[in-house]
Amino acid sequence: MFDFRKINSFQVETSTYCNVACPLCPRHHMGTSVLTPGLRQKNILAPQWNKFLNDMDNVTKENIVNMVFCGCHGDPPMTPDWEEIIINTANRNYIIDVETNGSMRTPESWARVGKVFAKTEKEQSGEAGFMEKVITFSIDGLEDTNKLYRIGINHKRVMANAKAFIDAGGRARWKMIVFEHNKHQVEEAQQLAKDMGFWEFDKHVSTRNWDYNYAEVDRKNATQLAKTTPEAITIETEVRKARKGTVDKLSETKEELNITNEGAKLFEDIVEKADLSSIRCDFKEDRMMYIDSEMNLWPCNYIAATRMEDMTHFYKLEKEYGVGWNNLAKHTIEEVFYHEYFQKIIPATWEDPSHRLCTGECRAMCGGGVWRTAWDESTNRKEL
Repeated sequence: MFDFRKINSFQVETSTYCNVACPLCPRHHMGTSVLTPGLRQKNILAPQWNKFLNDMDNVTKENIVNMVFCGCHGDPPMTPDWEEIIINTANRNYIIDVETNGSMRTPESWARVGKVFAKTEKEQSGEAGFMEKVITFSIDGLEDTNKLYRIGINHKRVMANAKAFIDAGGRARWKMIVFEHNKHQVEEAQQLAKDMGFWEFDKHVSTRNWDYNYAEVDRKNATQLAKTTPEAITIETEVRKARKGTVDKLSETKEELNITNEGAKLFEDIVEKADLSSIRCDFKEDRMMYIDSEMNLWPCNYIAATRMEDMTHFYKLEKEYGVGWNNLAKHTIEEVFYHEYFQKIIPATWEDPSHRLCTGECRAMCGGGVWRTAWDESTNRKEL
């Protein structure tokens, strides 16, 4: 039986809403800002999150837990209760890493968060370890290039928010996804990060679209969009028109979104060396779990994505276990963790990937540990 007290980290998606339209994001049809049909746009709200924190307070933990607020389908601070959620989390003994495009909310809000981060990091660090609390601002270049991938971004707001957070004492990381169109700005961006007081700079070489076949993508988009209701396309189009500086059409920078030779070679080398018949499970190997925007606990974000993008697997589980079986707003963390799904069903898939409740995600995303390895090897963090 897996011991809950040995869990190392939670990935948490507090919101599946976003205020920009990155063309490679899984929330859209590839290359467009049209939402995928199955995407459920939800927010974690403060009462739900506070219940989870209180439940965690009652658990004796042998490990320092890392709360990673990520954006698989949205951006964490998009939830209306973001400030309360992140401050209440910071006031507890957690390592915290938040990843955001940084363009939402106000400098005053980010300053309040920065002040709390600085205070609690200092108070909590000690014999138990360094309680690092950091905001990762994903800024893909300078003002003229950041907007090429992060379509609709308000770059000036990003920089003002980051400055306010840093000036208040917050620990910040500048993460720059390097594409062909911005690779010439890496050194300049790193120097600017140092001048502004960022703690780290992460040159993150893109590997996501290493085999991006635009003709094939356009063909698939045409097929998918034909299945999408006109109302959905109209609504999303109007949202996109309202985004300052965004035009209503496919990304004009398609050809420039090709990854660098460095990124392509990195990914090809990983695939060549990987044993694709094996599965490297984050839940098993890294003792990591995932909480989605509806407070459901999952083994990882890949399996959770089958609910956000395709409800088939979720419906099977609801039929098997009942509505809300893994919901942390209805159950304690221990009640869900010691459910047979986590204790028996998931471990069975490691031995038999054809198991009746296996979604295929494990083989597709974790076969040979390709995606995890690509993420780790494309990350190049440097303290400034």
